[in-house]
Amino acid sequence: MVQSNIFAYIELSKMVQELDRAKSPEDLKKKLRSQSAYFKIIEPRYFSESLEKEWILILAFTTYKDVQRDLKGRIICCSIRNSIDSLTVSECKMLTNRIFKVYNKIKEEFN
Repeated sequence: MVQSNIFAYIELSKMVQELDRAKSPEDLKKKLRSQSAYFKIIEPRYFSESLEKEWILILAFTTYKDVQRDLKGRIICCSIRNSIDSLTVSECKMLTNRIFKVYNKIKEEFN
């Protein structure tokens, strides 16, 4: 089995640490929004085959909405932030749980 890239492990651990600091369900949504760049920089190819598929599903969930544009057509909100903004509290918890599961699995690969 091919092991995940150390880059994915390190960056995902930073993301998880910040998400773990959420004090309330509403705060969790803010944390997801502030950590949204990780969904762009942690590419699926950095994961082992089994985790790659799980990460692709997470990315699909975080980009189901299109970019948000103003009246002049300028982008004012990327698809990830727009998608996260539309999530309910329970969807934020579910997304976070999925991220934590991937993190725990990648952590096992390195232990």
